[in-house]
Amino acid sequence: IEQSKSVERQHGDSYADAASKKLDVVLQSLRLLHKGKVFVGPLYSLIYPEFAGVKRNVGALLSIDMAPLTATHPGYFMADYQLGELEAEGLKKLYGVIKESRPYPALFELAVSRFNDYFRRTSEWDGLLDLVIALEVLFAGGSYTLSNRGSYFLEPGIEEDRRKVFNRLRALYNARNSIVHEGSGQPKELRKLWERDDEKVSVSAAIDDAAEYVRHAIRKVITDKHLDK
Repeated sequence: IEQSKSVERQHGDSYADAASKKLDVVLQSLRLLHKGKVFVGPLYSLIYPEFAGVKRNVGALLSIDMAPLTATHPGYFMADYQLGELEAEGLKKLYGVIKESRPYPALFELAVSRFNDYFRRTSEWDGLLDLVIALEVLFAGGSYTLSNRGSYFLEPGIEEDRRKVFNRLRALYNARNSIVHEGSGQPKELRKLWERDDEKVSVSAAIDDAAEYVRHAIRKVITDKHLDK
């Protein structure tokens, strides 16, 4: 994040606000570029390394996503993303497109917001609810309509791949209904479609794919200029 002038010559809060907005776009770009959960740690130590540990201008930064783990948790910094030249170039392009596309239309903003909420969840089922709500907003429909529109949007080419996506989207939506109306998911259906022996692994794989569907859809809407449609 480039600074036009040194921190000392700016009002601290105004710099923090501007930096937070840029960090928000960087974070969104990384989440749309990479499969996996991307968090931001204690931001004041990133933006103000000289003030690390000092509670100065922290308030303006707390609107940005914070991981559900404390910085001392052994799993906090487990994800290590290596950006090669191609990834870095892709990140810069995505960052630019997202900046140009904002502010988003209200419904699309809701889908993006739910996608971001997924990253903060410690419960897999809560994360699944966020992701399916994002899919509902993106494809404006219930089980069949969502699955039909989503499969054509995500897999417009090969029919066999599209049918697979259709079945998985429908299973995810049905699992969402079970959570909301019955208080439980549908691990048997998820295990069958994701072909995992272990129930917990199959559910995790299903939710990972749900996140990938949302990620792909949001990225495609933004990069292919579908926001006005």
